[in-house]
Amino acid sequence: MPQNVTSSLASGHRRAIGAAAIMIGVATLFLNVSPVVTGAIVSAFGFSNAQVGQLIGMPMFAAGLINLSQIFWLRRVRNWQFALYFVMSGMVLGFVLAAFSASYTPLLFAFIFMGFAVGGVYGICMTLIGDSNDPDRGYGGAQLAQVVFSAPLMFAIPAFLFPRFGFSGLMFVLAVLPFLCLFLVRLVPEKGLFNSTNPGLVEESQTHRTAGPASLKVENSTLALVFGIVAAVLLFQGYTGIWVFAERIGSEIGLQAITIGSILTFASVAGGFSTLIPIVCGDRFGRVKPTAIGVLAFVSGAMLLQVTGSLAYAAACSLLSIAYAICAPYMLAQLSASDESGRYTASMPAIIVIASGIGPIISGWLYSDSYFPVLIYSGGSLVIALLAMMASYRLMTKRGAG
Repeated sequence: MPQNVTSSLASGHRRAIGAAAIMIGVATLFLNVSPVVTGAIVSAFGFSNAQVGQLIGMPMFAAGLINLSQIFWLRRVRNWQFALYFVMSGMVLGFVLAAFSASYTPLLFAFIFMGFAVGGVYGICMTLIGDSNDPDRGYGGAQLAQVVFSAPLMFAIPAFLFPRFGFSGLMFVLAVLPFLCLFLVRLVPEKGLFNSTNPGLVEESQTHRTAGPASLKVENSTLALVFGIVAAVLLFQGYTGIWVFAERIGSEIGLQAITIGSILTFASVAGGFSTLIPIVCGDRFGRVKPTAIGVLAFVSGAMLLQVTGSLAYAAACSLLSIAYAICAPYMLAQLSASDESGRYTASMPAIIVIASGIGPIISGWLYSDSYFPVLIYSGGSLVIALLAMMASYRLMTKRGAG
């Protein structure tokens, strides 16, 4: 193939991955800014914590169901651009419906509708990056996009967006980003990357897909895989269970909304930078040791939330965010390593999103007179997740030695 054609293909490839990373950042925005959205919902409607937990958790559960179903139909889609236009428009419509909702049931319906669309965007874009010849950078770009979009809004929503425009205005503001993403869809190949009719892209993608697993293949057992899945589910439900209610906890401690927003912004940025730790260290120290340190930090942060004062709250939220940034890559890597067939790794986005939806629902039920049960639930989930991960690792090691 001529060099100028190859260069043009590589440039288009990078643009497609960049667009996918940005759209992932927008698709996950609702969950990432959920602590301050939770505060806005309570202020606007006066819903209970159980109701708020369902409003945040059910859309994520819906998104996970779509992710799970994509295993069966996504590869059959003939035009990925059309699919993205469809689901991204669904996100916009979901936020608009939420803006006109005046009670609990219509708002829940609007959020669930939006959640289905989020699942479509997230699953398609994650698959696009996974099919590329450089998924590590693609996923890193997606993580960066999440921080870039969510951190400013963590401050802006309680500081002036909600006070000035109200809940309806806030929903319209959140609808702007997926609307703008409609202009990025054209950068994605109609056939995706793996199914592209362009030989250069197909060859690069297939080379990537077949070269990696062969070099990393490891003996494992079904039980190791089960423990790996349990660890991942407990991690994400435990983290979102406490993170979604971080604003409510700060308010109960006695902090002002603008102070809470500033602290959560700082914590999000700290977590974003902490994603560099697994990238730089890799498996140099194994997977269990860094994860254990992360779980210790998470439990320490959860316990710090019992201490009043802005400094303690800032330290607690930062520890929670940093711990998640450290634990998530290693636990997901352990799940991938224990999955010899690769069949369950393909469902990883669904596992992440469904577990993320379960956490707020359970925490909402627990959070009544006191938020202490939420701390026990979330901290305990991560401790058990660590034990499950250790069990998975040990079973793989024994099987490999045998």
